[in-house]
Amino acid sequence: MTQTWSLAIDSGNSRVKFGLFRDQSHAQFEEPIEFLALDLQSPLPVEILKQWCRRALASGANKLQSIAGGSNPRALDCLLAAWPEVAMSSDDAAEQSFWPRPHVLRSGLDLPIVIDVDAPERVGLDRLFNAVAGNTIRLPDQPAILVDAGTATTIDWVDATGRFCGGAILPGIELGARALHQYTALLPLISRQELSAPHPHVIGRNTRAAMSSGLFWGHVGAIREISTRLSAHTQPPVLLLTGGSAGILAGEFPQARLVPALGLWGMILSMPVES
Repeated sequence: MTQTWSLAIDSGNSRVKFGLFRDQSHAQFEEPIEFLALDLQSPLPVEILKQWCRRALASGANKLQSIAGGSNPRALDCLLAAWPEVAMSSDDAAEQSFWPRPHVLRSGLDLPIVIDVDAPERVGLDRLFNAVAGNTIRLPDQPAILVDAGTATTIDWVDATGRFCGGAILPGIELGARALHQYTALLPLISRQELSAPHPHVIGRNTRAAMSSGLFWGHVGAIREISTRLSAHTQPPVLLLTGGSAGILAGEFPQARLVPALGLWGMILSMPVES
């Protein structure tokens, strides 16, 4: 029996995420066995990806498929331009074949989901990948709220029939920090390390602490308010958190499920079936 493993690459606004998944023929979500997130300025991690390919081969996979997409077309094109045609140095033909050039997804209209918004062709691929994956996690007849806390934070609604119905977009925590610094005369830049610290005290006793409080608790409040309004007239939805800032927010949403690789899994589910 063919055992197909999958390598997914998500090119975002601030980071590129890579995930290696075992055979997923049952189409039920499982965490990737390898996961890596890098800044956009980082080079393609060819040596690490080689190791992943060898791990798949050694674990019994006889096929590896690769898929790439995301919300940052320019970064995606740079990644594809740097993709080596041959990555394995071995003379073994099996190893050489375990380096597929990624299949590229560029249009949300090609994804396996109904997009029920005003302009389906303009919805960001990252939001739709999350929705495709969310449909395999939510229970039948249960809606889902998908919170992707990245450069921008998106809070999206998938209804009980599995349709992507849109949602809300707001500046992410780091983007808010940069905007406060760049568009005011005196406010300092709050670093990523400061923003990743334990939940700040709501009463900031100095400027930096007050900014950290506003950025964090303002974000928590926005997510909570929008989620409450989205689910006001339906059965309780499943709440899924993903994105670079999801980890620091998750403690304020104990009912939520933290799924760092949500979008990567949605990409794999969107891989065209070979005829």
